[in-house]
Formats: sequence, structure tokens, C-alpha cells
Amino acid sequence: MKVPDFYVGKRLFVGDGEPIALGLGPTEVRGSAYIEGPLLVGDATKFPTITAALMVAPQINSDVKTPAFWSAYFHGGVRVKGTIIADTIAATQSKPFIIDHPTKPDKKLVHVALEGPENGVYVRGRLTDSSIIELPEYWKNLVDEKTITVNLQTIGIEQQLIVEDIKSNQIFVRSNISLNIDCFYHVYGTRKDIDKLKVEVNPEDYGL
Repeated sequence: MKVPDFYVGKRLFVGDGEPIALGLGPTEVRGSAYIEGPLLVGDATKFPTITAALMVAPQINSDVKTPAFWSAYFHGGVRVKGTIIADTIAATQSKPFIIDHPTKPDKKLVHVALEGPENGVYVRGRLTDSSIIELPEYWKNLVDEKTITVNLQTIGIEQQLIVEDIKSNQIFVRSNISLNIDCFYHVYGTRKDIDKLKVEVNPEDYGL
């Protein structure tokens, strides 16, 4: 006996809740659905325990001869109010983010994430009456010391600053004319706790 398709011509409710957003009575939205959750879609073995209201894994339907690359695909805008945690975030064009405008309440401010061919991190600050830049404690396990570069910008007068050495999570700076050091610094490095960034890739590596 062939199992019939399940057809919902009006609305689908799974659970006891009353979703006000979908309308009630004469205002109800035809073709809408409400599911209390949790809802699991795709390969059930990927979620041995409940981790979210909606859990989406790669599809494993044997009727699909060529499984889809993506577990979820949104054609249109997506808004998330909260935190996104991802192993890798890939953008096909730019990586803008929008924040409230600090001086014009009726405007928003759009900035774009800095781009470069590495998993880079930086620290910046001002060095005054000292010859040692103290790097953050976590840098020793995060950054490859061999990749560290330092930019120094003197303040007030020329001080002929040089970087003498980088070791033990410290950068040693010297003035060649024996002046008290006063400068801005930018320190850059490449992360060592993850694989190096593969810059040139095949489109299919990212489902493009």
C-alpha cells in the first residue's frame, strides 16, 4: 500500500502554544506553521542530544541522488538577534556590519571587516617611558612569534626607534639617540592555533 502524502491546506500547529504572530481567528495566516520544537532536520546522528529548538544537519534522503552541499540555504535577508558561533564564516562579496550611528540617531553606520591573506591578529597602544611592549598573555599560545611585525610612530620629536628583539611575549624597543621613548605601536601576527588560511580555493570547496 502506498503511503499517501500529508497535506496541510490551512495551518500546521504542533504543540499547545498560540502563536500570536501567525494570527488568530479571522486574522490567521493561511499556509503558516507553528512547531513548539525541538525540530530536527537531516542526519539525526549529528545531534545525539537536544542542542537547540531547530537542529539542521546534512540531508540523508536516499531519494535525492545528489545530496545538497548546504544544510540550510536562505535566499534573502537573514537577521539574527543574538550570538553566532561558527567554525568558519565565508562571504562571497564583502563582510559589512551595521551599528547605530554615534551622532545621528536617524542613521546607521556601515563598516566592513578588514581583509587580508592570513588569520591575523593585532594589538596597538602607546609606549611611554619604557622600552618594552608587553604583549597580551594569551599571545604566546595564539600567535606565531616568527610572524610578528611591529610599526612604531614617534610622538613629539624624532627618537630613532628600532626593535631590538622579540622574545618571551615582549617586544624590546630602543632609541638610538638615548631619548625617553614615547610612541604609538601596532603589532601584527598570524594565529598558530589553527591551520594557515588557504587563499586560493576551488569554488566547489565552498559550495559556490
